[in-house]
Amino acid sequence: MNFQRRLLWVLAGVAAISVLPTMVVFHWNTRQELIRRSEADGIRIANAISRTLAVIQDVPGTVEDKVTAHMVSTATAIAQLVAVSERQGEPRSVLQKRLNSIIRSGAIDEFWVTDADGCARLRPPGNAVFCFSPDPKQQPQSHIFWPLLTGQAKVVVQGARKREIDDRIFQYVGVAGVDQRRIVQVGTRLELLNSLHQTLGLDRLIDEMLNEDEVVGIWIVNLQGQLIGGKAKADSQLQQKPTKAHQELLQRVLSTQQTASLIRPEGLVVVVPLRDRNEQLLGSTLIVLSLKSLQGALALQTRSLVGIGVAVLLLVVALSYVVAGRMVAPIVALNRASQAIARGRWDQPLPTDRDDEVGALATSFARMLTQLQVQMETLEQRVYERTHDLAAANSEILSLNQKLSDENQRMGAELSVVRRLHQMILPKEEDLLNTADLDIAAFMQPADEVGGDYYDVLHRDGRVEIGIGDVTGHGLESGMVMLMVQAAVRTLLAAGETDRVKTINTLNQLVYDNTRRMRSYKNMTLSLLVYEAGWLSLCGQHEEAIVVRAGGEVERVDTLDLGFPLGIEADVSAFVAEARVYLYPGDVLVLYTDGVTEATDRHNQLYGSDRLCAILQAQRDHPARELCQLVVDDVYRHIGDSKVFDDITLIVIKRQLAASAEPSDPTSGMVELGPAMTPRA
Repeated sequence: MNFQRRLLWVLAGVAAISVLPTMVVFHWNTRQELIRRSEADGIRIANAISRTLAVIQDVPGTVEDKVTAHMVSTATAIAQLVAVSERQGEPRSVLQKRLNSIIRSGAIDEFWVTDADGCARLRPPGNAVFCFSPDPKQQPQSHIFWPLLTGQAKVVVQGARKREIDDRIFQYVGVAGVDQRRIVQVGTRLELLNSLHQTLGLDRLIDEMLNEDEVVGIWIVNLQGQLIGGKAKADSQLQQKPTKAHQELLQRVLSTQQTASLIRPEGLVVVVPLRDRNEQLLGSTLIVLSLKSLQGALALQTRSLVGIGVAVLLLVVALSYVVAGRMVAPIVALNRASQAIARGRWDQPLPTDRDDEVGALATSFARMLTQLQVQMETLEQRVYERTHDLAAANSEILSLNQKLSDENQRMGAELSVVRRLHQMILPKEEDLLNTADLDIAAFMQPADEVGGDYYDVLHRDGRVEIGIGDVTGHGLESGMVMLMVQAAVRTLLAAGETDRVKTINTLNQLVYDNTRRMRSYKNMTLSLLVYEAGWLSLCGQHEEAIVVRAGGEVERVDTLDLGFPLGIEADVSAFVAEARVYLYPGDVLVLYTDGVTEATDRHNQLYGSDRLCAILQAQRDHPARELCQLVVDDVYRHIGDSKVFDDITLIVIKRQLAASAEPSDPTSGMVELGPAMTPRA
């Protein structure tokens, strides 16, 4: 393909790249504008529903106010009647008959008149004596009337609500006694008021909205998320009740109080919060609008854009052909001259008289030709000099390669020594077996030649002391930090140091000083555990400890507030606290590093602590060694053929069944926290 055709294709491609995105952007903007107009229609419908719903709520509110005023008057009248009757010495049975006649007249549905102790001696027929209490735990609804008995209130109004005993909707009003301390309470059923709240006018409004061509379905929920109205057109494919996805959208808008819209297969879904004229939230409504008119408008606009785009491209191609021909002609002439010069004909004429870029190119070409003739004369000398320089450079490269090989061997030997030291200090089989009444198993696999995970198990005088930690990263520096911490922990424990705060702060000072001397700035999480007579004490910040009870309950002990990563601050004593857990026979304690829970599969999904807890709970009856192997196998099944990015360390501790089943402390089975701790849910 010659240069002219290539230039033609380039110009046509540039035109296409310019026209097509413009068409796409214009089409997208048109589509968004049509969607915005449809959303505006949905918001208009929602505003109409808001106004109607506000009116619907005003009517029951007015009715409720009237009923409340009537009930207050009735309760006051009964209080006066009781006071007059008692002053005249009428028997209680006569007063009871008078109050019964008030119920039969329909003024109220219930009455309760107490004595000075708060017990209702006058009450509706067939009811037992009821005594009011100020304790909300005993009487969640009736306790609010107690201030009438103590003189702290004259009138108490309780809004309409479902009663605890029968779920019927009642409103209660109470007034204080006239002649002595007493509670005079009256109650009225308000199912009609609830019915007005739920249905007044909504069905008619929804039917009117569904008469519009583009409206397919409408549903409305109240503040509690309960459906109070709505349906879909009979000829639509929508169900008459909102789907689960629609309900979730309605709940989300209730929470965010923001309008939401999205395109679904059933149409454009617009969800709008409903507010009254005072901007108070009433609920939310979901409106489904048909996409037929939107799709028709987009199809017409697409056809128009395609026609315009094709016409523009054809015009650009024609103009590009003409322009390319004019631009290429002098370049073709220059190319012919260069080919002749390449064949040894140095006297070719060049178009240096042009005042454009081609003329400048020809002038540069002529200068280059002159320089080439000079270079040809000295080429042999230059070749010799360059060959000598290349030989010297090659010798230097060989020397550097030899040094690099020696350095690699040295570093490999150092890594091998550190790896060997790492393996040598790991607890041996006898360290795990001779551990009081505990069955212990452990697994450790570094992600690199040298890992940064640490664990150790020591036993002395009936006590089992366990340490687990994780140095940031892995490799030589992380392995060195791990080795120094392991040696320091064993030294402190061998010296009889029992102060946990002092122990962890000493380890922190060691890591802090040495890492800065190494200029590596590594840090490390570390937890130290001491087991003795069923009690397990834990301090220091690391991953959470998982306790699986013999009965299957799972407890997760968060160590976030038990310490601070080592090597970040010079003094961490203020952060150290202690948690205590009692292990019953058959209970399992699991410690791990983040290489377990953060192991990823080929889809970059984490193994996670929930999956770890699930397999521990399901396989808790196995011995510690088998349980440890089951968890490790499950982690590697999750990883599959993916790369292991972090060290994997797991310790499984199970109290043997032959031990005593009772703790020495009455708070058995619970996690005890030190004074600096805050219990976690």
